[in-house]
Amino acid sequence: MFSLKTPCEEKARLLRRHAAAEADYHRAIHVLSLAIQTLKKPDGYVLEDFAESAKKIVEGAWDDLERHTSEHGC
Repeated sequence: MFSLKTPCEEKARLLRRHAAAEADYHRAIHVLSLAIQTLKKPDGYVLEDFAESAKKIVEGAWDDLERHTSEHGC
């Protein structure tokens, strides 16, 4: 018999958090790629730092999801 296992509330929350963080990251990268062309080099470094911070948020959300799944199996 085939059954679909529904994720627990915490895993569902973590999945939504990761999806939102990833979407925000992609939007930020798109906007930054357009803006960086008009900025002077030193400002570009600020934008690169911002992009790296956004990437770390996405990675943190994924790590939390992976940790939850390995601890709870759901």
